[in-house]
Amino acid sequence: MNATSLPELLGQNVSLDEGGPVLDAALFGRALGMDPADLQKELRAGLVYSLVERGEGDDAGRHRLTLRHRATESVLVVDQSGRVIAASRRGPPAARLLDPRLIDPRLIDPNPAGTQGGGGRKFPQQQENSMGAGTGQVASRLADLVVQCDTDPGNVARLDFAAALARRHGAHLVGLHVIDVMATAALASAGAGDAAGLGILVDRLRADALEDAAKVETAFRAAMERAGIAGEWRLVEDGASAAFTLHARHADLVLLGQEDVESPMQHRQDLLIEQLLFGAGRPVLLAPARGRFTTAGTRALIAWNGSREATRALHDALPLIAGAEAVTLAVIDPDIVGGRTGPQPGADIARHLARHGLAVDVAVLASGGEDEVDVLLRTATERGADLLVMGGYGHARLREMILGGVTRGMLRRMNLPVLMSH
Repeated sequence: MNATSLPELLGQNVSLDEGGPVLDAALFGRALGMDPADLQKELRAGLVYSLVERGEGDDAGRHRLTLRHRATESVLVVDQSGRVIAASRRGPPAARLLDPRLIDPRLIDPNPAGTQGGGGRKFPQQQENSMGAGTGQVASRLADLVVQCDTDPGNVARLDFAAALARRHGAHLVGLHVIDVMATAALASAGAGDAAGLGILVDRLRADALEDAAKVETAFRAAMERAGIAGEWRLVEDGASAAFTLHARHADLVLLGQEDVESPMQHRQDLLIEQLLFGAGRPVLLAPARGRFTTAGTRALIAWNGSREATRALHDALPLIAGAEAVTLAVIDPDIVGGRTGPQPGADIARHLARHGLAVDVAVLASGGEDEVDVLLRTATERGADLLVMGGYGHARLREMILGGVTRGMLRRMNLPVLMSH
């Protein structure tokens, strides 16, 4: 079969052969259960890799169309009239680019003209397994990502980072902006006077907040346009922790910003991160307040101490580190944590990750009394890591508030993206 580019064909709406089927976005959008415009965007963004093969010999007049999206491969066989006469999909169940239930049954002819009982070339459904058609790739993937949108100076860099992640993983990106007028009013109500004055204050604050929200939405949509993807904007008037917790529970990952240490809002942001870690049940990816980042997970450093929190973070990070160039397990002072890291510190969890198709290096580190945060950040720099994975609040929150801890220390001093789970 001779190969041709599907994006090129869809862009031109041309026929493969003289008198053959016209290949347009509407045909494939209908077959794939996708809006034609969305299909075009994904093709242009490089999220769908495609190949069109013209049939020759016994297969003349038929065309096999292959579309690949990460670990999923979908195949349509189209005859000269444009009918889909066979369809198959292989890959992890989570990545359902081609769902047979979405195909219009009128498009499928099990016995196309000129064949008896399906005498044509067949492309049967492949056996699926948890690893995705034997590819060695991690089956789980990021399908939904929520990013915090606000008026913080680091907002634009954070939005570009989120858009880059969404594009890389083919994820649906939600930009969430929360207006908490009552919390702001409570701080500014000292001079409001009576109830009437408070009402006027609330109305003014809400109007100002909505004006700011419009600017933030513009920034969000600009980031989506730069990345060549489509995003969803959500504006919520509620308490920040309640809103983010609710929306995070319907996503794979929530991306928040680190508050600058000099910001008067630092305590409020720390509280939001804490409440999400304990209440949302989802991992939190933190973008540093300073600097620009475009990747997370190509070279990962995992802080491993064998705890429940570390285990949760490591497994929550699997979609991000699938296909990573390098993964380092950092085990700091294994003697201090007892037997949680095994007789050979990190060896057992490294073997587990290797079965996920990851190449893992174990680094057993002695802190020598140095702060663990500094050890981790220095090791991340030495290894060229673009993501640090760690459990959040391994100690009781009260203890961390009074005595400090790795979580709070990392929130202050992080200089690369950090994924935390509890």
